[in-house]
Amino acid sequence: MLFITDNLLAKASETIKKCNLGDIFNQKKYTIADTPLSYRQANTLDKDKLLNDNRTGGKGWRKFSFKELVYIDIVLDLKKFGVKHEQLKQLWQSFFKEPDGLLVPSLVPNRGESEIAISSVFGGVEMVLCIDSDGEILYFDPQFSTKYSQSSKPLIRVSLNVVINKIIKLIIKEELPVEDSIKKLIVEYKLIEK
Repeated sequence: MLFITDNLLAKASETIKKCNLGDIFNQKKYTIADTPLSYRQANTLDKDKLLNDNRTGGKGWRKFSFKELVYIDIVLDLKKFGVKHEQLKQLWQSFFKEPDGLLVPSLVPNRGESEIAISSVFGGVEMVLCIDSDGEILYFDPQFSTKYSQSSKPLIRVSLNVVINKIIKLIIKEELPVEDSIKKLIVEYKLIEK
């Protein structure tokens, strides 16, 4: 589920259109060598239906999009914490399931969530992905992160900014700046409090 304030959602939508990010995110131009995956790991993820295999008859080179690079990096990070493949189904849905209608937040995870969250990072917003012990996926902007990231279940928090910047640095050797962050909210709150 995506938790993002209306103004940041509008900013993300504007960034998607202005920079043509939908095409950039989904253009398959990277190979397995551009990922931290081994061929064995890729085959295992594919077998468990956690990786899209667009090869004809399973032959040829696998090609990945930028969004898939982000997804793969998150999966590998979560596996370091012992997250099982069954718990990653909602993550896969939030990256690749076609939405029922427009790319808007809904109760059913779909690719719109990840595209808006990734676009927000490109727009300078600090975004956090959380996964609970049942595999439920939550995306938070700074404001929602401070309010609603408390849960009765254990949460693993993944900074989308860190994941995306790691990949971006390999491609263009620069990092995406963060303009809207939790730190900025705290500073603004302290200034208002005085």
